[in-house]
Amino acid sequence: MFTHIIFDLDGTLLNTIDDLANAGNHVCAAHGWPTHTVGQFKRMVGNGIPKLVSRFTPDGLSEDELAGALAEFSAYYGEHKEDKTAPYPGIPELLAALKRQGVHLAVLSNKAHALAGPVVEHYFPGVFEYVQGALPDAPLKPDPTLLHAMMKEIGAKPETTLFVGDSDVDVHTGKNGGLTVVGVLWGFRDRQELEGAGADYIIEHPGRLLNPGPDQDTQARRRAVGGEDVAETGSVIRCVLCWLATAFFALLELADLWWLFKLLPDVLRHGYDWEAGYNLHLAEDFEIAGALASFLGVPLLLLLPLSILLARKLPRHSRLTVGCAIGWPVAVVLALFECHGVQYLAERLPDVLSPGAEPYMVENFREAAAMMAVAGVVFLSALVLAVYCTIKLRKRGENREHSMPDKW
Repeated sequence: MFTHIIFDLDGTLLNTIDDLANAGNHVCAAHGWPTHTVGQFKRMVGNGIPKLVSRFTPDGLSEDELAGALAEFSAYYGEHKEDKTAPYPGIPELLAALKRQGVHLAVLSNKAHALAGPVVEHYFPGVFEYVQGALPDAPLKPDPTLLHAMMKEIGAKPETTLFVGDSDVDVHTGKNGGLTVVGVLWGFRDRQELEGAGADYIIEHPGRLLNPGPDQDTQARRRAVGGEDVAETGSVIRCVLCWLATAFFALLELADLWWLFKLLPDVLRHGYDWEAGYNLHLAEDFEIAGALASFLGVPLLLLLPLSILLARKLPRHSRLTVGCAIGWPVAVVLALFECHGVQYLAERLPDVLSPGAEPYMVENFREAAAMMAVAGVVFLSALVLAVYCTIKLRKRGENREHSMPDKW
């Protein structure tokens, strides 16, 4: 049972986007700058008013020009902030029900503190125990500094506090504070963004915060056991297989290109002629290598964009799973290959350094060393990927060590 719920303001409790867009376009029109649609403003908000102004104004403005635009925006928005702003349908009923249940309610917003408090009190008088907006000397969300200060002030504990918001900024804020996070779909952002940011639950209507529907029950059960549902698991498996196939064809293509460029100097120096029977072995090897490069390049060019597309469609935590599933096996295989290669080089080094070393021995040694260097770079990349994904997944698992509540 959650005893405290902290809400984001814009896009979660209040639909403020029309007034924000009107104020922004008023500034743009006054200066002859391009204006923006409401949909574009939905992607700009979330990181505070100064950042919003920098996003809707043209690139290349000086600091003084940006400061002037910010002052114009603030003045216009201050006079028109209630023209179209209103609570989302179902929000007043939700807050009233939560209050009856004895849940402690608070608001954390990137809107300026001097503005956030009066706005909340105007639309929700006497509902929230604590309202915290942006302060000049404190970092904005998703930094958890103000969140921690608020929780200390209202006596909230991470294990019994819920964070509710509509954007990736809100999800990251809650996660950075060690809280369970609910993403809402009636605000400014979509499901893909909320899932990718790692929201624990996603709801489509305020009433779901009181009475979870089938979709939320499924999410809760899945997270309670620490696993993924069948559909998402299938997507992860398909993505892993696709990336492994891509890596396989890429390896073959690199090996073939290595062979091709090894033959190229002899082809340029000596040439070949099929009809005259001149350098036929060279001709055969070079044409086979060229044909293989073209043959292997086709599936590689098809698999690579498909792998990227499948990965982009996955939620962020699933992409981390894919990274682990690919990174660790590749790192282990390349580590074994590197060990064998280093042993080979160590055994050949005395002969190569001897005064009477054959030229072919030196050339083979250089090729083997170059191959080990390339394999080493790939090994380190795979290892870094695997370690990074593992750490992120572990932190995510620690953040989710909350028992499934009877109620939200």
